Amino acid sequence: MSKLSPKEFQVVVKWNESENNYVAQCMEIPSCTSTSNDLGEVVEDVYYAIEDHIAIRNELGLGLPKPAPKEHSGKLLLRLPKTLHRGLANRATREGVSINQYIAVSLSHVVMSDSLIDEARKAMRNTLDDVYQNARLNDLTSPETIVSSQWVIPEYSQPSQRWKNPPHSEQNVN
Repeated sequence: MSKLSPKEFQVVVKWNESENNYVAQCMEIPSCTSTSNDLGEVVEDVYYAIEDHIAIRNELGLGLPKPAPKEHSGKLLLRLPKTLHRGLANRATREGVSINQYIAVSLSHVVMSDSLIDEARKAMRNTLDDVYQNARLNDLTSPETIVSSQWVIPEYSQPSQRWKNPPHSEQNVN
């Protein structure tokens, strides 16, 4: 029987704009989630869910997931195809840096660009929401007269979907 504490597991709390509440989720046990308008309550509730999950798995004699490490060493062993390794080494040489430095910088660019893309999508959704609300207030009935196709976010590229369900109603908490 395991004596794991719920506090050993990693919990992530995010604000869900579409539902106007907090969502907490255990990273190691994704089925342990909680929602609440109160930050303290959502965290407390997710820890109760983790505690119950541990108790049930112990009763059934099932193993438990290991808590994620609190800190990472910064070292990563990675196996690559020889051609990819050669290509990365060549690029690092051209840039005048070590292959480790080249890979670290390249990965950081990918991670940063993903977060920038997420922020841009959020801003575009907010803009579309504002345009949609203004159109409704001004009794404009033709969406095509309000938003040019270049503003359309890929997830809402079909006009029927875009206007029946405004973008904010489809957001996930990720």
